[in-house]
Amino acid sequence: MRKLLRILCAVSALSAVLINSSAAAVNLEWRPVQQVVAPGDTLSIGLYALASSQENEIISALDVIVGWDTTYLGDMRLGDPQECWLTDGFFVESGGGINSNTQDGLVMYTGWANFGAPVTVSPEGLLCVEFMFTAIAPVDRTVVEILPASGTVAKTAVFHGSIPNYDIKGTLGSAQVSVVPEPCSLISLAGAFASVALVYRRKI
Repeated sequence: MRKLLRILCAVSALSAVLINSSAAAVNLEWRPVQQVVAPGDTLSIGLYALASSQENEIISALDVIVGWDTTYLGDMRLGDPQECWLTDGFFVESGGGINSNTQDGLVMYTGWANFGAPVTVSPEGLLCVEFMFTAIAPVDRTVVEILPASGTVAKTAVFHGSIPNYDIKGTLGSAQVSVVPEPCSLISLAGAFASVALVYRRKI
């Protein structure tokens, strides 16, 4: 009996190794719709999952920790739901309370595939969701990041479509965007400086 159990355990372990070795990593990256926006404009950034090999991969769920600077980007919300998910969003009970305030510059986005119907991810990329922000203040560069973890509980993970709880997360991307004043604002500002300079000269 013990010998049989050892054989079964060995076969199970070998099967897991063979299955795991055949699963390619899935990378996560941002694709901004706009690279440059003005204060008050909406910034849209697509979150994409990409198979790291030349073959498609399947996933059952993902958790993605997203960070941004609230000094320059605010009013974070999600775009229209994608058909690939059964449900997605910011689950309050996830990540040790990381989503208790979704406007503090740190959240964990979660997407769940339909039961028994994993989502196919191609090398070209699958749009998981669109993050939308309102630009607040001018800045040469601000970064929206995908973080590997936050604290000891919340972690970014991409779960394989047929191997339970098997994380096939690959590389994690970031997006750099600029917030600049509108041209009319720049002209008004230049005019104000010119007026100040004229008054200064007249006083002299």
